Amino acid sequence: MLSTMRMKKTRIDPHPLGSYSAGSSMDELRNVHILVEGRVQGVGFRYFVKNIAADLHINGWVRNRFDERVEILAQGTAADLARFVAAVRVGPSSAFVTDLVTDWPPVVSQFDRFSVAPSI
Repeated sequence: MLSTMRMKKTRIDPHPLGSYSAGSSMDELRNVHILVEGRVQGVGFRYFVKNIAADLHINGWVRNRFDERVEILAQGTAADLARFVAAVRVGPSSAFVTDLVTDWPPVVSQFDRFSVAPSI
């Protein structure tokens, strides 16, 4: 009897820490916008994300979308965000991430906490 292993498929971001200009530092505030696909709703994914954000001192929000994806906007240092994205890519044991897409928009305003936002 053959056993099969489920593998999580992720899209590789060509710029995992965003783009840097001369004079920028690793401590500079960055944003990452993440869309997560797979079995990510109804499995505690948003609360997993909120706990990881608290551990890494990241602010922003997470919410369910009606298209069955989870959307995240996170703000922190590049190093903390890299660890955050890696943890989100794995997710809690009850979830199964099939795709993760990131983009790195500019910081327009600062968040003062991480929250679970209403679904859209």
